[in-house]
Amino acid sequence: YDFGDLVRTVACSIPETSTKWDEIRLQEGIFEQLMLGYLEGIKHLVSSEEFESLLLGGEVMTCMMGLRFFTDHLQGNVYYRVHYPEQNLHRAKNQMILLRDQQAKREILLDIWKKAMEKVQPSDN
Repeated sequence: YDFGDLVRTVACSIPETSTKWDEIRLQEGIFEQLMLGYLEGIKHLVSSEEFESLLLGGEVMTCMMGLRFFTDHLQGNVYYRVHYPEQNLHRAKNQMILLRDQQAKREILLDIWKKAMEKVQPSDN
């Protein structure tokens, strides 16, 4: 979950509170740097299987947070602080647009992941 949340928040072109729908996208260069840094930092702590699960982490967390924002909106904004009534609905839309972009770029992200794996070999714990 940590890597996925990192991708969702740091590699997105704009904050999750933005309503500039046309500007929401995953930045591949930042994703690549996050992947390399994260893999380097955890390579002695996790197995190959755990390394392989990182690739979809961004999609999973983006989808989950989008659903959580939407659910909170439907429940009256009781969990996430909002500055206006539709903010959680807008956050949910933001995350779903980001998710769609992540899915559209899956092959690019897979290539980035493969190159990162070649540079940083995990230990099989």
